[in-house]
Amino acid sequence: MIRRRRHPRGFTLLEVLVALAVFAVSAAAIMRQTHQGLAQQLALEQRTAALWLAEDRLAALAAARQPLPLGRTVEEITEGELRWRVATEVGTTAMPQLRKVEVSVGLASEGRDDSDYALVRLVTFQGET
Repeated sequence: MIRRRRHPRGFTLLEVLVALAVFAVSAAAIMRQTHQGLAQQLALEQRTAALWLAEDRLAALAAARQPLPLGRTVEEITEGELRWRVATEVGTTAMPQLRKVEVSVGLASEGRDDSDYALVRLVTFQGET
């Protein structure tokens, strides 16, 4: 009589646990990368919106065609769902007819002064008309 060798079917408990551990580690790595990608996308969206606001402010100052008063002004505006702090600083240069204009845009925060924090800073020079 021929004896058949019995082959085990399926996986052992140890093999299943090892497979689950490998899956858990890879899933955690994928989740971390996804989170980092979303955070970078949000940061880029905020920087792009801040750049648009800064460019808009500089264009408005150039279009006004009035002498720019020296000093710093800070304004909070709402654009979309976010509140922004737009700071405009006008200073002198070595040439009396030329003004240095710096526009800083950052997110406005409740209860704290973030005047030094900016997502975007643009500097330009404008001549007096």
